[in-house]
Amino acid sequence: MSCWDAKQILWPSRMSSGQTRIPVSYRREQSSKQNSSSSHTAGQTNHEQRNLSGNSKILARNIKPISRKNSSNDIEEENQHLKSELAAHEERLIKMEERLMKLEQEKVENESSLKENVADLEKTKEAAEKNLDIYHKKLLKCNIDPVSLNTLNAEMNNEEITRKSAEAQVAVQKLKETLAGVDVQTSNYITNIQEMNLKLDVLEKQLNEMSDSAAALQEIT
Repeated sequence: MSCWDAKQILWPSRMSSGQTRIPVSYRREQSSKQNSSSSHTAGQTNHEQRNLSGNSKILARNIKPISRKNSSNDIEEENQHLKSELAAHEERLIKMEERLMKLEQEKVENESSLKENVADLEKTKEAAEKNLDIYHKKLLKCNIDPVSLNTLNAEMNNEEITRKSAEAQVAVQKLKETLAGVDVQTSNYITNIQEMNLKLDVLEKQLNEMSDSAAALQEIT
C-alpha cells in the first residue's frame, strides 16, 4: 500500500453530500485527548477552587471583629451604663455628705455637752476639795492627823473625839470616791471625743475619695 492510499484511508475525500467521513481511530484518538484535557482542566479548576477556599478561610481568620467603638448602639449603651453608675455614685456621695453633716452636728452637740459636764465636774471637784479642807481642819481640831487619821495626843482620846473621827473618816472616803469618779468621767468624755474625731476623719477621707470618683465619671461621660 502506498502513502497516498494510507492518507486516503485516514483522511478520505469529501463525499458527494459535502460531508467528510472521519475514521473511527481518529475519533477515538481525539476523544481520548479531549477527555484528558477535560480531566486536566477539571483537576486544575478543583485545585484553584481549593486554593480559593483556603484563602477565604485564611481571610476569615484574619478578619477582626467589629470594635465596640465602631458601633453607635454599643457606645450609647456604654454611655448609659456610665451615666447610671455616675448617678448611683452621686447618690451614695449625697448620703455620705448627709451622714458627715449629721456626725459633725453630733460632734458639736457632744462637745457642747462635754464642756458643760466638764464645767459641772470642775465645780463638783472644787466643792469636794473645799469640803475636804474643811474636814481636815476639823480633824486637826479634834487632835487627829488628816493623813494617818491617828490621834495626835493620846490624852484627848475620848468618846467625842472617836465619834468625830469616825464621821470625818467616812466623809473623807466619800470625797475621795467622788473625786475619783470625776476623774473617770472626764477621761471617758475625752476618749469619746477622740473616737468621734477619728470617725470624722475616716468619713472625710471617704467623702473626698467619692468626690474624686464622681469627678472622674463626669469627665468620662
